[in-house]
Amino acid sequence: MKLKYKILLLFATVSLVVLLIIGGPVSYRLKNERLKSIYQGLQGRLVDINFVVTSFFTDIERDLDGIVANPYVRSKYDDGFTSFIDADASSFEYHIGELEKKIIDVFSRYRNSHDHVNSVYMGRENGSFVRSHKRNRPTRYDPRDRPWYQLGRNNPGEILRTEPYSSVTSTDVNIGVITTLLDHDGSVYGVVGIDVTLDNLTRYIEKIRVGRNGYLILLDADGTILAARDKSMVFQNIDAICKDNLNNLFANKKGTISFSKDNHKHYLIFSHSPVLDWKIAFV
Repeated sequence: MKLKYKILLLFATVSLVVLLIIGGPVSYRLKNERLKSIYQGLQGRLVDINFVVTSFFTDIERDLDGIVANPYVRSKYDDGFTSFIDADASSFEYHIGELEKKIIDVFSRYRNSHDHVNSVYMGRENGSFVRSHKRNRPTRYDPRDRPWYQLGRNNPGEILRTEPYSSVTSTDVNIGVITTLLDHDGSVYGVVGIDVTLDNLTRYIEKIRVGRNGYLILLDADGTILAARDKSMVFQNIDAICKDNLNNLFANKKGTISFSKDNHKHYLIFSHSPVLDWKIAFV
């Protein structure tokens, strides 16, 4: 081989080695910078989404405060309120007094003006139960035995959210927002609640896209999926999607975890909602 070609071959070999030595770290650094940029961008979007989700519930809590401040709702003259404690669905008849009618009017006006509200209701310590609309089947029902009432009774003066539950008539996720009626001495004489559907939030979340296949999910503190683009995922636990690094998801306020699914590597970028104690995440 002529000397000129040997020199060219040597130069090409050395150049290739230099590119491999330098190009590897450069490529790795560029990839990391790109991932960091994507992460920061998505975290910014999660902050905006958290504002929307949090505002949804803080508005309801403010409205509930207004409802329980109503003098008709606060009235302690509840002896004649409707009771279902001994109700028989086949023979039950409503006998609604004037005060109860005024309370029902307050409840129903709010329900009818908010399409995300399924029901507004009140239970009393005497077992009576007043609702924004009549029950379809007035079977036996004692509000004092219900989890929502006990949650309020055990936390007087607080506005709280019940555990999510599935709607009887649809695939919607429902949550009750409840608070107590307190006497002048701080004793509880009733609990008032607003049941809301997350259907509007779900539709909002369905519209959010990340790249070609990315999507947004809403998780409660236990990792239960409350809203997602794919409604079949609702009420599943997050471990149905990813089983790797879940400790990092629950232990941190924000971050990224990677997991393998269908022989592909995926990322879950999450942020904690401090008001709701939920996680909002892109997958």
